[in-house]
Amino acid sequence: FFFFQAEDGIRDFCLSRGLGDVYKRQAQISQISSEYTAVGWEPSAQILALGTSNGVIELWDSEKQKLMIAYRGHRDRIASLSWCNSSTFSSGSRDRQISTFDLRRPKNLFKWTEHKLEVCGLKWSPNEQMLALSLIHI
Repeated sequence: FFFFQAEDGIRDFCLSRGLGDVYKRQAQISQISSEYTAVGWEPSAQILALGTSNGVIELWDSEKQKLMIAYRGHRDRIASLSWCNSSTFSSGSRDRQISTFDLRRPKNLFKWTEHKLEVCGLKWSPNEQMLALSLIHI
């Protein structure tokens, strides 16, 4: 069982309803999909990032409710997602790595691999200069 940060999951009623529709879609294609394990809204709420149990990050257009792109930047479950600004976000994983992606580039910008534990929480600072993280020992 995983939980999401309240501000990302219930930013407002309309967008939360859109997230529910994504979950319904996942249930309909569950034979070919993995579970969603992390969620993060892009600051303008135009893009919803969903992390999966198999290490894939899906970016969804919240207005069109269509998958835009899927990043394969981790080897295990995505545990956390945090947007820095409208084009850059970071992901933390059970594979003990943090990846930072830029929507303007096809591959991840940075990958930190020095962690000894699962990266279960990430949050960018409001000035976009620092990334806070939390680790969990299982």
